[in-house]
Amino acid sequence: SLIYLSESELCEESGLHCTGPSAFVSIPSSFWWAVATLTTVGYGDMVPHTLAGKLIGGFTAVAGVMVIAIGVALVSINFRECFIEEKAKASNRRRGVTTTAETRQQEKRTLDELLHNFDNSSAALLTKLHGMAQRQDE
Repeated sequence: SLIYLSESELCEESGLHCTGPSAFVSIPSSFWWAVATLTTVGYGDMVPHTLAGKLIGGFTAVAGVMVIAIGVALVSINFRECFIEEKAKASNRRRGVTTTAETRQQEKRTLDELLHNFDNSSAALLTKLHGMAQRQDE
């Protein structure tokens, strides 16, 4: 709607210097221009003639390119991550490497065994310390 205000018949009322014919006859038609400019199609059927309109048009075109570029970058980054993950899975299947779930279960069993050994060793050490403390008290 900024382009409509700077390019329509109302631009004289807003204090801007308006020149040339205006193709921006309504806000919906201005929205059509904005969509065509944001998507970098730019049919050329509607062109801003005022300095304010040209500035708004330039910012709109740059914003459209930025939105498209950011969207493409995000999609390509996600695609690359998924591709690398699938490639690693396929490589592991060919080599016969265990799957992630099997690896996690094996790691859990190992950790449980280590924790059990630690508890037993700690209990034995505490028993020895308790015995030493009793002997010192005597």
